[in-house]
Amino acid sequence: MSGDAEVKLDLNIPASMRGCRTTLDALDHAGGGHRAQSILRSLLTIVTHGLHPRAQQDFFENFVFDPPSDDLPTQDQGDIHLSLEVDDDRVEAARGDLVDMACDGSEWIRAGGDGTAAAVFEVLCDILEEGLPVADQQPLLDANVEDARLAARLA
Repeated sequence: MSGDAEVKLDLNIPASMRGCRTTLDALDHAGGGHRAQSILRSLLTIVTHGLHPRAQQDFFENFVFDPPSDDLPTQDQGDIHLSLEVDDDRVEAARGDLVDMACDGSEWIRAGGDGTAAAVFEVLCDILEEGLPVADQQPLLDANVEDARLAARLA
Protein backbone atom coordinates (compact mmCIF):
# COMPACT_ATOMS: atom_id res chain seq x y z
CA MET A 1 0.00 0.00 0.00
CA SER A 2 1.24 3.46 -0.79
CA GLY A 3 0.13 6.81 -2.06
CA ASP A 4 -3.65 7.02 -1.94
CA ALA A 5 -4.02 3.60 -0.31
CA GLU A 6 -5.49 3.30 3.11
CA VAL A 7 -6.02 0.82 5.89
CA LYS A 8 -9.74 0.32 6.41
CA LEU A 9 -10.90 -0.53 9.90
CA ASP A 10 -14.33 -2.12 10.19
CA LEU A 11 -15.04 -4.13 13.30
CA ASN A 12 -17.26 -4.39 16.34
CA ILE A 13 -15.48 -3.67 19.61
CA PRO A 14 -16.99 -5.19 22.78
CA ALA A 15 -19.42 -2.85 24.54
CA SER A 16 -17.36 -3.17 27.74
CA MET A 17 -14.78 -0.87 26.11
CA ARG A 18 -17.18 2.10 26.23
CA GLY A 19 -15.88 4.37 28.98
CA CYS A 20 -12.81 2.17 29.53
CA ARG A 21 -9.76 4.43 29.83
CA THR A 22 -7.34 1.56 30.44
CA THR A 23 -6.30 1.37 26.80
CA LEU A 24 -5.63 5.12 26.69
CA ASP A 25 -3.62 4.89 29.92
CA ALA A 26 -1.63 2.01 28.41
CA LEU A 27 -0.24 4.36 25.78
CA ASP A 28 1.86 5.97 28.51
CA HIS A 29 3.47 2.57 29.14
CA ALA A 30 3.64 1.32 25.57
CA GLY A 31 6.39 3.57 24.25
CA GLY A 32 6.39 4.06 20.52
CA GLY A 33 6.94 7.13 18.43
CA HIS A 34 4.72 10.17 18.08
CA ARG A 35 3.05 8.92 14.90
CA ALA A 36 2.08 5.55 16.33
CA GLN A 37 0.93 7.18 19.57
CA SER A 38 -1.20 9.67 17.65
CA ILE A 39 -2.95 7.05 15.54
CA LEU A 40 -3.68 4.80 18.50
CA ARG A 41 -4.74 7.63 20.82
CA SER A 42 -7.30 8.85 18.29
CA LEU A 43 -8.66 5.34 17.64
CA LEU A 44 -8.83 4.49 21.32
CA THR A 45 -10.54 7.80 22.09
CA ILE A 46 -13.19 6.96 19.48
CA VAL A 47 -13.73 3.57 21.13
CA THR A 48 -13.71 4.90 24.70
CA HIS A 49 -16.33 7.50 23.88
CA GLY A 50 -18.28 5.17 21.57
CA LEU A 51 -18.44 7.72 18.77
CA HIS A 52 -20.96 6.94 16.07
CA PRO A 53 -19.42 5.73 12.78
CA ARG A 54 -20.63 8.83 10.91
CA ALA A 55 -18.51 11.00 13.26
CA GLN A 56 -15.45 8.75 13.46
CA GLN A 57 -13.61 9.67 10.25
CA ASP A 58 -13.84 13.41 10.82
CA PHE A 59 -12.84 13.06 14.47
CA PHE A 60 -9.89 10.85 13.51
CA GLU A 61 -8.62 13.20 10.80
CA ASN A 62 -8.92 16.28 13.03
CA PHE A 63 -7.88 14.65 16.29
CA VAL A 64 -6.56 16.79 19.10
CA PHE A 65 -5.84 15.50 22.58
CA ASP A 66 -9.11 16.86 23.98
CA PRO A 67 -12.09 14.58 24.55
CA PRO A 68 -14.75 14.70 21.84
CA SER A 69 -17.33 17.44 22.19
CA ASP A 70 -20.69 16.50 23.63
CA ASP A 71 -22.45 17.31 20.36
CA LEU A 72 -20.85 14.41 18.46
CA PRO A 73 -23.17 11.43 18.00
CA THR A 74 -22.36 8.33 20.03
CA GLN A 75 -23.32 4.68 20.03
CA ASP A 76 -25.08 4.29 23.35
CA GLN A 77 -25.81 0.56 23.39
CA GLY A 78 -24.27 -2.68 22.26
CA ASP A 79 -20.90 -3.20 20.66
CA ILE A 80 -18.98 -0.21 19.36
CA HIS A 81 -18.80 -0.28 15.58
CA LEU A 82 -15.43 1.12 14.53
CA SER A 83 -15.44 2.02 10.85
CA LEU A 84 -12.92 4.40 9.34
CA GLU A 85 -9.94 4.64 7.03
CA VAL A 86 -6.38 5.50 7.95
CA ASP A 87 -4.15 6.90 5.24
CA ASP A 88 -1.44 4.36 4.51
CA ASP A 89 1.28 7.03 4.67
CA ARG A 90 0.36 7.66 8.32
CA VAL A 91 0.34 3.95 9.08
CA GLU A 92 3.60 3.37 7.22
CA ALA A 93 5.31 6.02 9.35
CA ALA A 94 4.11 4.22 12.51
CA ARG A 95 4.94 0.65 11.45
CA GLY A 96 7.60 -1.02 13.52
CA ASP A 97 6.58 0.91 16.63
CA LEU A 98 3.17 -0.75 16.60
CA VAL A 99 4.57 -4.25 17.22
CA ASP A 100 6.39 -3.17 20.38
CA MET A 101 3.45 -1.06 21.49
CA ALA A 102 1.08 -4.02 21.07
CA CYS A 103 3.25 -6.15 23.35
CA ASP A 104 4.08 -3.51 25.96
CA GLY A 105 0.61 -1.96 26.11
CA SER A 106 -1.34 -5.20 26.24
CA GLU A 107 1.05 -6.61 28.86
CA TRP A 108 0.51 -3.54 31.05
CA ILE A 109 -3.28 -3.81 30.63
CA ARG A 110 -3.28 -7.55 31.40
CA ALA A 111 -1.29 -6.88 34.58
CA GLY A 112 -4.25 -4.75 35.68
CA GLY A 113 -6.62 -7.65 35.01
CA ASP A 114 -8.53 -6.49 31.91
CA GLY A 115 -7.94 -9.13 29.29
CA THR A 116 -10.61 -7.79 26.94
CA ALA A 117 -9.03 -4.33 26.88
CA ALA A 118 -5.63 -5.92 26.32
CA ALA A 119 -7.00 -7.92 23.39
CA VAL A 120 -8.57 -4.83 21.80
CA PHE A 121 -5.36 -2.83 22.23
CA GLU A 122 -3.21 -5.58 20.75
CA VAL A 123 -5.52 -6.32 17.82
CA LEU A 124 -5.80 -2.66 16.80
CA CYS A 125 -2.00 -2.48 16.75
CA ASP A 126 -1.81 -5.72 14.74
CA ILE A 127 -4.38 -4.57 12.19
CA LEU A 128 -2.47 -1.36 11.57
CA GLU A 129 0.97 -2.99 11.60
CA GLU A 130 -0.01 -5.73 9.17
CA GLY A 131 -2.54 -3.75 7.14
CA LEU A 132 -5.01 -6.59 7.65
CA PRO A 133 -7.97 -6.64 5.28
CA VAL A 134 -11.43 -6.07 6.74
CA ALA A 135 -12.35 -9.75 6.29
CA ASP A 136 -9.60 -10.78 8.73
CA GLN A 137 -10.16 -8.09 11.38
CA GLN A 138 -13.29 -9.25 13.21
CA PRO A 139 -12.23 -12.91 13.40
CA LEU A 140 -8.88 -11.85 14.86
CA LEU A 141 -10.53 -9.61 17.45
CA ASP A 142 -13.16 -12.21 18.35
CA ALA A 143 -10.53 -14.94 18.83
CA ASN A 144 -8.37 -12.70 21.02
CA VAL A 145 -11.31 -11.53 23.13
CA GLU A 146 -12.52 -15.11 23.56
CA ASP A 147 -9.00 -16.19 24.62
CA ALA A 148 -8.96 -13.36 27.18
CA ARG A 149 -12.36 -14.40 28.55
CA LEU A 150 -11.30 -18.03 28.75
CA ALA A 151 -8.10 -17.08 30.57
CA ALA A 152 -10.13 -15.01 33.05
CA ARG A 153 -12.46 -17.97 33.75
CA LEU A 154 -9.50 -20.30 34.30
CA ALA A 155 -7.67 -17.90 36.60
